Amino acid sequence: LGLVYVSCLPVAAAMLPPAFVPLMLLPVAPAEPSLAQLLARSAECHACIAVTGLAKSTVQANSTVADVEAALLGACSGAHLGWQECKSFIEQHQLRLLTLLPKAWDPQSICQELGVCEAGTGPAPEAKGCMLGPPYWCSSLEAAKQCQAVQHCQAYGWA
Repeated sequence: LGLVYVSCLPVAAAMLPPAFVPLMLLPVAPAEPSLAQLLARSAECHACIAVTGLAKSTVQANSTVADVEAALLGACSGAHLGWQECKSFIEQHQLRLLTLLPKAWDPQSICQELGVCEAGTGPAPEAKGCMLGPPYWCSSLEAAKQCQAVQHCQAYGWA
């Protein structure tokens, strides 16, 4: 909790009774993040989970840097994100992703370590498969319903 000193003209302060002078130090609560900031964080968290989830499927503990880079770029084509959004995310976090992806961590933990997801955020456990994008959505009618992607799978084909 920060304190902000409210400056007054010495004359005005002199006119106040002594009991009011301590009130001139007003507590100020830290600013709450705006809805736009919260939504942007949530979108980045979900993008991170989608990209790392897809990349993790091809990255092994002994993968080379080139293998991890290829997996990340491959994830952009299947993450159901815009190519630029995905590529921008990878460029922003590339150095950390290169070291985190080969670890035996789940995508949520990786994204928390990157600082884009808070503990307890991200998709509900039953929706995690949905973050894998169209290959998962269209793997079955049940998955398509779970991910609310039946129309997408009907239009673009079932796996």
